[in-house]
Amino acid sequence: MDNVELLNGRVKSGAYPAMPGHEVPGRARPGVPGGETDSRIREILWEHPQGLTAEDVGRAAGLSRGSAGRRLGALAGKGEIDVHTYGQTRVFTLPHRVSLPSLLRSPEPLVLVLSADLRVREVNDNLLAVFRLRREEIVGKRLGASTLSRCLTDKILAAIREGAGKKAGLAEFECLAGNTPYTFRARVMPLSSAGEKAGVVVTLEDVTAMAHQRRTLEGIMDENTLSLLSTNHRLLEDILRRRREEEQSRLVQASIEQAGVPALWVAGDGRFLRVNQAAAAALGYPEAELARMSFADIDLDRPYGTWETLWGYLKTASPASFGSRVRNRSGEPLPVEVKATHLLHGEQEYGLFILWETGGRRETVGATRAGEATLRAFIDANPDPGFLVDTRGRLILANPAGAALLKAGTEPLARTSIFDAIPEKAEEARKVFREVLETGEGRIYTDEIRGHFFSTILSPVRDASGKVDRVAIFARDFTDRKRAEDALRQANGKLNLLNAVTRHDVLNDIAALGMYLSLPGGDGEALAMTGKLAPLLRSLQRKMEFTRDYADLGMKEPEWENVADAVQEGIAAVNRGGLRVELDLPALEIRADPLFSRAVANLVDNTIRHGERATRIRFGARAEGDRYILLVEDDGVGIPEAKKELIFRRGYGRHTGFGLFLIREILAITGMTIRETGEPGRGARFEIGIPPGGFRRAREGSHADD
Repeated sequence: MDNVELLNGRVKSGAYPAMPGHEVPGRARPGVPGGETDSRIREILWEHPQGLTAEDVGRAAGLSRGSAGRRLGALAGKGEIDVHTYGQTRVFTLPHRVSLPSLLRSPEPLVLVLSADLRVREVNDNLLAVFRLRREEIVGKRLGASTLSRCLTDKILAAIREGAGKKAGLAEFECLAGNTPYTFRARVMPLSSAGEKAGVVVTLEDVTAMAHQRRTLEGIMDENTLSLLSTNHRLLEDILRRRREEEQSRLVQASIEQAGVPALWVAGDGRFLRVNQAAAAALGYPEAELARMSFADIDLDRPYGTWETLWGYLKTASPASFGSRVRNRSGEPLPVEVKATHLLHGEQEYGLFILWETGGRRETVGATRAGEATLRAFIDANPDPGFLVDTRGRLILANPAGAALLKAGTEPLARTSIFDAIPEKAEEARKVFREVLETGEGRIYTDEIRGHFFSTILSPVRDASGKVDRVAIFARDFTDRKRAEDALRQANGKLNLLNAVTRHDVLNDIAALGMYLSLPGGDGEALAMTGKLAPLLRSLQRKMEFTRDYADLGMKEPEWENVADAVQEGIAAVNRGGLRVELDLPALEIRADPLFSRAVANLVDNTIRHGERATRIRFGARAEGDRYILLVEDDGVGIPEAKKELIFRRGYGRHTGFGLFLIREILAITGMTIRETGEPGRGARFEIGIPPGGFRRAREGSHADD
């Protein structure tokens, strides 16, 4: 009887009828006697042609591991299943032989049977139907001279010739059957009769849909990875930008409100948007009346002519300083020096005008900060809860919003300590309060109080001698914004969890497929195909691992990091080999994303991969105007001028990936920039620009080594 040596598994999922009288059982769906349990075991092994352990079979059949092992041993002893040993692991499979009549009757694969000299002996009906042929057109003819040969690629024809030499093979190819495109997986299997070479059998499995889904999945994975990074980055960047603008605006506004010099905020048409108490006092107007006027109403000399001319000048040459006279409410001219600055906050454009009196008159309310009435005025003008306390934290003044927050009248009783109003946070609040008194500098304190989130500004108030004798406190309730941010984090967290679960499952599938490809069996074309599939698996695995490593990009708030510690952490994460590292960094802290050390590691890895002859890499820093520049230099081959910008594009270079592209994305979260300024042939030099406000001198004890 002719038998086909199957190639590491079944030809195609489908029912192969059991043929009575087989000398060696084929891969027929179990139907032979032996009990319901044995039939179920053979059914399970049929569904898993790569083989299963006793534990796997027991789990699928609902048996204990011991029971499954005993049944498998009995079946193996009767020759009904095969046993393969890998180290201490035993894997059970159905036998890899099937009779030719059984194969030709199978309903799903396309079957072509050739003699040893490659004449067509037989084909099944499925093959004739797909390729629209008649049996008499090809049976008995040499394959190369038959109509069917036009549909087979050179690669498949070569595999068939090798199969005739008793060498099995596996290949995938695309072709047209009529006008319909197909992708087939071809299995070439030697045909034997009584142990002698009798020809070759070719089965064609239609994998068109699977091939299309594979290409689609790869495209979706690439698109989703970049989309996720881009979306998270933009959302968090917008939240952080708005928060910084609001905090800076509140701090500047509170500082100018408390200043002893007249300050006026002016719109683009010259109208006053806001004036501080000092301006109202110097010009003799009630604050509300002055706020309804314009700069042209008080400017007597008009050194720039019309307001439009002055505004246009400010927009191109801000800040500007000029002498003029302003008219107070009684009509008396007041000589002043005007310091004017054009400002842009969000989408609002305005000018800030500071008036310095000249001619010996500098009578401005608040300059001495001695009158309680003046202090009450600027605190009352703030819509947020505001307080004035002494150096022991006892209340002196509270505006209406502050009194409502404390659930008290506008006059605090018996100079009550403000810390008594928040006993659950008193210790933390006292610590920040002491810092303001000791340093003479303002502080911003953020915390949750009774279910509400407050951002509190503490600003020192000085007496005539310059000593801090009071503290002004303004509290902004940002509970709604905080809840919106928390909701965004939770949504992103759930998205990351979903991605993590999917990524874990895909990586498990990739690992399993890699294991099956590494199992022994097959040769020639099969090994060649395995070699081509392995790089694809490694590529998919790298992409999934990339999404895991950078899933948190932009998800966490930036924080202050000691730059030397962050650099050392990044260096430690890389296998440097013989690369020497030199550090020449100042005592500096930078505001960076938590992945900053990963960016440093990528820069070191870039030198190792592309520096070729690089023996050292140096980290240094220098001040440049109002910015700081972090330098990373090596003595490798450098970067050609034409590629200095291209290297930061995603996927560019010999090791296509996300290295330098991700470095730029990580730095951009906190406004940092990176560029390459080295000399080709003498080494690469990367300059990381740290923006104003993004760095500060490191405090004592901030080093991890201290």
